[in-house]
Amino acid sequence: MANLRFSIIIPTYNRAKYVEKAIGSVMGQMLPGDELIVVDDGSEDETPRILGNFGDRITVIQGNRRGFGKARNLGIERASNELVAFLDDDDIWFPNKLEIQRTFMERQTDILFCFTNFAVEFPDGTVQLRFLDQ
Repeated sequence: MANLRFSIIIPTYNRAKYVEKAIGSVMGQMLPGDELIVVDDGSEDETPRILGNFGDRITVIQGNRRGFGKARNLGIERASNELVAFLDDDDIWFPNKLEIQRTFMERQTDILFCFTNFAVEFPDGTVQLRFLDQ
């Protein structure tokens, strides 16, 4: 399973305030062959304009307000790589998240699913790390 490639899917709806930062947290980690698919589930704010600013660096799929579950499924249908990763539109990835996950998946060829540690930033600016038991 060497040279694994990711299809990263971000469902979004009216998240102009957040989606650009989410996309940016992914783009700096992608390798050639990875793809970033953003499913816009019918946004009525500035989200479509922001997505358009990325041009052909991302694939945008238009949804019709059927919810994030359906939006994720639309992204999966369009995905062309061996691995699928999801990112919510109001979240960001740690800078090396994709590299660590790719290496793990390449070494653990019998793994079908994996989940990573994460941090939560609260409105007051405090950050709480959340780690999974091994």
